[in-house]
Amino acid sequence: MAVKNNAINAPKPFAVGIGGTGDATLTDRSVLIGRGTSPVEFAATQANSNAVLMSQGAAVNPAFTTTGDAQFNTIKLTAALPAGTVGGVVQNQLPLYSYGTWVPILKFGGSVTGITYASQQATYMAIGNLCFISLNIILTNKGAEVGNAEIYGLPFKANASYAGQFAQYVVFNNLTLTATYTSVYWQPSGANYYMTLAECSPTVGGIFITNTYFANTSSIAAVGCYLI
Repeated sequence: MAVKNNAINAPKPFAVGIGGTGDATLTDRSVLIGRGTSPVEFAATQANSNAVLMSQGAAVNPAFTTTGDAQFNTIKLTAALPAGTVGGVVQNQLPLYSYGTWVPILKFGGSVTGITYASQQATYMAIGNLCFISLNIILTNKGAEVGNAEIYGLPFKANASYAGQFAQYVVFNNLTLTATYTSVYWQPSGANYYMTLAECSPTVGGIFITNTYFANTSSIAAVGCYLI
């Protein structure tokens, strides 16, 4: 039985690049096919352009020459994990991923009046619905406000359904804790961009930390993760 090669009906011409150089004047809906070790590149010519890029071998990967990043709703790894779900997450899909910095802002009773810093740094990395954070705050003045101590500026809202599910570690200096209390922890506030600070001990439940615990030279360094 003969095999027939059917023609591909394209609104615009194909551009064939031997050696991967291709046609420098690609138009809307053009397709570039390259051969060799040079990259096969996609150059957008319209405001909304899409491309399929593939390569064989490890010499040169295909590349986008347009500005911006490649974005995907879902990348499925069909052979990586068995089908199914765990906690509502499809097991054979890559989770969303992002990382960066954020600015931790200490507030007492929701106010920042008079608070100044020697250091105010923080980073985050989010994988799926789990966000890992680190922060470092060193005060030069705690200000004159009163109320519970809270740190604002989290990169993502905490999931209201899982606000109490987190893991954390806190190091502090020049904080005066209540007698018999030995540790400080943070807890994200559900559906908000801030965390609350509290003290605890092995035998006594947590108590919110307020402005009275702080000195003008207090410092807090913390790491941990929370659900978003």
